[in-house]
Amino acid sequence: MTITSVSPRLIPFVTALEGRVHKAYRDSGGVWTIGVGFTMLDPIFAAFWKSTRGHALRSGDTISDAECDLLLPKILNSTCLPAVLKRFGPNQPQNQADGSVDVTYNCGPKSLTWTWAASLAVGRVGDAAARLRKTALTAGGKYVPGLVKRRDAEAKLIETGSYGGSAPTPALVVDVMAYQKSLQTLGYYSGPLDGNVLSSDDGVRKFQADSGLKIDGDVGPATRAALKRALDAKTAAVATVAGSAGGGLTGGGIESPALHGTQGTGDTIAPLLTIGKWGIIAAVAILAAFLVWRYRGVIFRRRTPA
Repeated sequence: MTITSVSPRLIPFVTALEGRVHKAYRDSGGVWTIGVGFTMLDPIFAAFWKSTRGHALRSGDTISDAECDLLLPKILNSTCLPAVLKRFGPNQPQNQADGSVDVTYNCGPKSLTWTWAASLAVGRVGDAAARLRKTALTAGGKYVPGLVKRRDAEAKLIETGSYGGSAPTPALVVDVMAYQKSLQTLGYYSGPLDGNVLSSDDGVRKFQADSGLKIDGDVGPATRAALKRALDAKTAAVATVAGSAGGGLTGGGIESPALHGTQGTGDTIAPLLTIGKWGIIAAVAILAAFLVWRYRGVIFRRRTPA
């Protein structure tokens, strides 16, 4: 078939993955974002925003559902689809074009030069899907479970024509566990890391309230960005405490513990690592004094002459 536009089914697909946020926020990279992932980097959105608001997107700006419904199809069809058609041609299955459009919307036109696209261009659909699942899974040098979910959804769309459903996928469970871990690190959640959105709903709402976000229990783009900023601030605070303690065990400072690794939140290990050189000397002196006192009878016993 000849592709002339994205499928109407792609609109809710993209919206579900991006989320819909009515108030401007900074994404994890610090870029002002609104709506369904709209930024001033897109020329269509930038022109629309300046013509209707008179300025670039900034703090305090809001967008309506009607404007989101107007802009998203226009951006997908005018910015992303032409690049996809240029790469793969107009005679391709609709689901493959739509999946490629979402990748382009999320990662930019350069993504069409990556290996998944090379496989798709020669008809190796299964290989393209497998490669896509391993592609662009980090942001700012950090692994992002939400991108695992997105690549998996795109790969399924390209390979099987599935536009998604209500059943949770393993990638979604991993994503929920990741933000549960973040909430736990920040002190907003103490339950199990079980991937169940209901388990941590109260913690999400409390974090949203404290962060000045819309309190809806939905961990969308704005909440994710706020979580990342809070985690970065906590990491910086740990590093500052470590540096002010006079250096680590080697005298040259230490690296603060990872907040997402097997060390848990880092709260239990950081104090041990930030004692510093003089703290260790003091601890040794206290231990020595205790041992002298404990065994004073043996050490200072006077022997009676035979």
